[in-house]
Amino acid sequence: TCSRDYVSRKVYFDYKYRIDGSASGINANGIAYTMTIIKPLEIDGIWPVFVAGTMELTTEKRSVITDYGDGTRDMKATVTVGGVTKTISLRK
Repeated sequence: TCSRDYVSRKVYFDYKYRIDGSASGINANGIAYTMTIIKPLEIDGIWPVFVAGTMELTTEKRSVITDYGDGTRDMKATVTVGGVTKTISLRK
């Protein structure tokens, strides 16, 4: 399931959306997964990546939590796997 919430708009290229929900399935390698959005993912204008929100991807073997931050347009996120957190740079 997924929902998208329109937050604000000043001009056509300056919009904000929040995405919430979850998904599950089996990937191309036959591994079952579940993806849950913990805090709504936020899109800010024409910025190419999420600026805020947290999601968790879980398989039988591991859980990966990705945190896109507090709304700052910085092209960074933190990823936590097995209790170890690292900051990553996002690409367009």
